[in-house]
Amino acid sequence: MPKIRLDELYAYYGKGKKENLVIEEMTEYFPSNQISVIVGPSGCGKSTLLKAMLGIIEYDGDIFFDDVDVYEIPTDKRQMAYISQNNNLYPHMTIFENIAFPLKNKKMNRDEILYKVREIAKTFGIEHCLNVRGKYLSVGQQQRALLARELVGDPKIVLMDEPLSHLDPILKKDILKFLKDLNKKLNLTIIYVTHSFSEAALIGDHIYVMEDGKFVAKGTQKQLLKSKNEFVQLLINSEEYEKK
Repeated sequence: MPKIRLDELYAYYGKGKKENLVIEEMTEYFPSNQISVIVGPSGCGKSTLLKAMLGIIEYDGDIFFDDVDVYEIPTDKRQMAYISQNNNLYPHMTIFENIAFPLKNKKMNRDEILYKVREIAKTFGIEHCLNVRGKYLSVGQQQRALLARELVGDPKIVLMDEPLSHLDPILKKDILKFLKDLNKKLNLTIIYVTHSFSEAALIGDHIYVMEDGKFVAKGTQKQLLKSKNEFVQLLINSEEYEKK
């Protein structure tokens, strides 16, 4: 799966007016086949960065997937999945119908849809749930079904914008572990956004700390624990987390 490179990126809300500048002159690299976590407080620019990668807000500078500048590639052709806390299962559909929905939109034939839905359901451990609606599943099963729907189309890059913020800590920990183990099999390039350092520590192969639209530190959990940056230490000490 592709690596992601930002080159002197400026990202804006609105139509690029200077007063709407959120990210200024950002140059950064996110490795392929791994989970990169962007962590920082609300309003620091995390979601704006993801939306720039999606191509749904104004930006200047360059965004590369491998060595391809994505500026001229339509959003629906970028082979990306975007998952946020607002993603939900379609309540009137069974789990099978939910997962099959994006494949039907791509006009895949019936046999291919059946195969892909069943295979990803097995991967997510929900093959026994395919004929029921989401309201009859546990919250954890619903979350797995939702992830299966977003990933069944074989995206190369997955952008996750605080997708688990509504879950209780125990279930969140279980889903984070599941995602980390899953990516060892799928080798996706995942950018995961959160305000929680403990969440970042549980799932991230690499952690990028953002403040006011800029990365102020990056590294593994162990490296960041040794950081002398005052903002990083405030972020770490603001909550409890699990050390690897």
